[in-house]
Amino acid sequence: MVQLINGEYDEVYGVNGAQVNIDQLLETDESLYRYVIRKFSYKYEDIDSIPPEKLKKEIQKYYEDKGVTANITQRISKDDPLYGASGKQTSLHSAM
Repeated sequence: MVQLINGEYDEVYGVNGAQVNIDQLLETDESLYRYVIRKFSYKYEDIDSIPPEKLKKEIQKYYEDKGVTANITQRISKDDPLYGASGKQTSLHSAM
């Protein structure tokens, strides 16, 4: 999560483990939160009413435009017990 928010590392490599989810990012990254509010405020009452796939795509675009995702490598084994608990529908692991 620190790489996404601050871009502090030259390279990040992750294997399995708990994935960063959208709620965590919105709570931690104030710039992202403001961006999402501006982007969707005309159409949705609040963040919770934004369709998850639209929100996920916009957050991925935000971090790609910020230039912090290029050096993130994530390997995920579907056999790992944490995979099922990762909340994959609301996490960003599939993008990295």
